Amino acid sequence: MRLLLMAMAALGLSVSQNVHAQIQRVGDNPASDVSQDQIYPASYYNQFAPRTAYDMVLRTPGFQIRAETERRGFGQGGSNVLINGERLTGKSADAVEQLQRVQSSKVEAIEIIDGATSGIPGLSGRVVNVKTRSSTFSGNWSWSPVIRNYTEPGLDRGNVSISGASNNIDYTVTFDSQSLRAASRGPEQVRFSDGSSAIFNEAFDSVFTGPKLSGALRWSGPSGIVANLNSELSKINTNQRDTSIVDGANTMVRPDQSIFDFGFDERSAELNGDLSWPLWSGQAKIYGVYGVSEADRRSTSRDVVAPSGLTQTRFESQADTSETIIRGEYDIAAANSQNWQIAAEYVRNTLNFGTEFFQGMLDGSFTPVPLDDPNTKVAEDRFEVTLTHDRPLGKKLNAQISLGAEYSTLMQSDAQADASRNFFRPKGFASLSYQPSDTMTVTGKIEREVGQLDFLDFTSSIDLEDDFDQTGNPDLVPQQVWRADLSVNKQFASGHILDVTVFGEDISDLVDRIPIGENGDGIGNIPSAKAFGIETSATVKGDALGWRGWEGQFAFELADSSVKDPVEGFDRQLNNQTLRRFDISLAYDPPSSDWALGARLSQSIVSPIYRLRSIDDNYRSPFGSAYIENKNIRGVKVRATVFNATDFSIELDRQIFDARRDSGSLLRTESRQRNFGPYIQFDISGQF
Repeated sequence: MRLLLMAMAALGLSVSQNVHAQIQRVGDNPASDVSQDQIYPASYYNQFAPRTAYDMVLRTPGFQIRAETERRGFGQGGSNVLINGERLTGKSADAVEQLQRVQSSKVEAIEIIDGATSGIPGLSGRVVNVKTRSSTFSGNWSWSPVIRNYTEPGLDRGNVSISGASNNIDYTVTFDSQSLRAASRGPEQVRFSDGSSAIFNEAFDSVFTGPKLSGALRWSGPSGIVANLNSELSKINTNQRDTSIVDGANTMVRPDQSIFDFGFDERSAELNGDLSWPLWSGQAKIYGVYGVSEADRRSTSRDVVAPSGLTQTRFESQADTSETIIRGEYDIAAANSQNWQIAAEYVRNTLNFGTEFFQGMLDGSFTPVPLDDPNTKVAEDRFEVTLTHDRPLGKKLNAQISLGAEYSTLMQSDAQADASRNFFRPKGFASLSYQPSDTMTVTGKIEREVGQLDFLDFTSSIDLEDDFDQTGNPDLVPQQVWRADLSVNKQFASGHILDVTVFGEDISDLVDRIPIGENGDGIGNIPSAKAFGIETSATVKGDALGWRGWEGQFAFELADSSVKDPVEGFDRQLNNQTLRRFDISLAYDPPSSDWALGARLSQSIVSPIYRLRSIDDNYRSPFGSAYIENKNIRGVKVRATVFNATDFSIELDRQIFDARRDSGSLLRTESRQRNFGPYIQFDISGQF
């Protein structure tokens, strides 16, 4: 590892991928012919019997979909997934969902390209471009029943999608039924500072359903005009129950039995689209997004204490949100492969939040209890302008620079006061790409980012389960980050691929848990923090080692951070940061057989969570799975997967203080272990 870091440092931040990398078509054996930019024709994936573009991307060597953080508006860059060279427009559906809506029969090829050459400012590193074609009417379907411990079988998970083309219009309609039943069991030991203790048997049960209907239209007009229109309707329903029953004697001031019920219902809709057309010597494009949601949360806590009986409390909230985005871009291709883009964006986000609290009576009824801030309204208007320029600096070196700024007005209204604040923030990035050979690229990037606020952090709420109430914070501002990263990608003649990324972040106004007032605990800003780490991923092709049909995928991450604790003043890590992570998968898929099998093992180690009166330390054991698959049982693809083959469990050690951590004493400790048991999922899919 030390030699690797020294080699990367020697290369410097001024190197990255080449804009002029040769594009080369890959046949049935990609190991025999590699270059930095590759095209995998649809026939390359035939042996895997894919049903969607997502299935194909999963099988693309050396590529992993990058998880998107919550974006501020639409902005630059976005996911490392493109469709027909265009970025994904929607906000409610991520890259995985949108790829799952593209049928494999419509995919012509999949390209792996240098993000810096994609023509989309903000993209860097390896980016997948799914090239599709118009097709006649076709469809696919899937059904994924699950059988697991402690709960009923889940039989209502699946989707059906149809697509086709008529004249210059392509269309897709998808119905997706996402459902999940989860359950866990395990003991919790509670120890008080006076030495008394008790053990509680705990059970967690959850049922989630999420039907979603989506549609997409694409129109290819005359003279290079292209329009996309997408819509989505979804509904989410979640019901959870936590039960805790004392095992034996209970000498503590804690209920003998506790039942906590939580419910969440959300109805949301989104309409988004874009229109592009040639204009003068360049290309113009307009994006639009409009989304609304209504979310209801309800929680009820019931405690049984002998001999006094039952006590009950209930907390309810309703959050109505909306987001409107209008973005315009104008791209100009200048001489000598130079490109310019000017972009402007307007975003409006709103939240109307209402709460109610009830105290249970002896007769079983509930009486309302007045709250200080039962209703809160938050809104933000934001304007952004950016200017981006990219150009080659040589045959193997390319540069991209973006300068911009945003001006926002943040408004909040509640029972205490009405407030309005204005902010001006510069933003932008500079990246260099260098390709010393056809099989190696290095990318360096420095960027200033402005984070996205969660408007619920402005509000006050009551936590009936853990007694960690949240105090609203009207002074919350978005965090800003200076991020620098250096990435190296190496492709070997044998087909193996290695990616290494080193990153560092200098954070201002970190959004985290802070004390508010004398004893309030809520979301606020910490002046500064730092984070850094290294991420590696590799693809190992078994054919080159004499193991035909085998492939291994490996991913590792090491990270650390530093922030001054806002309560006690000592240096600690960021709350709930991933410190160590590994993900290893092996697959055996011989080309001459319909059968395939594989296994996966992963684990993440995270940092503790510090609140005003508590410290949580979570540990998750390795999670393993294994599958066997047949791609053609009377035209149907069937996979059976055993999840949690390693008996995965979650352990929580919690310290709770009788007051603020800096002035109080340790009240009790809670040590909890939750076991989920193995479960089986069948994935059955076909086409029509």
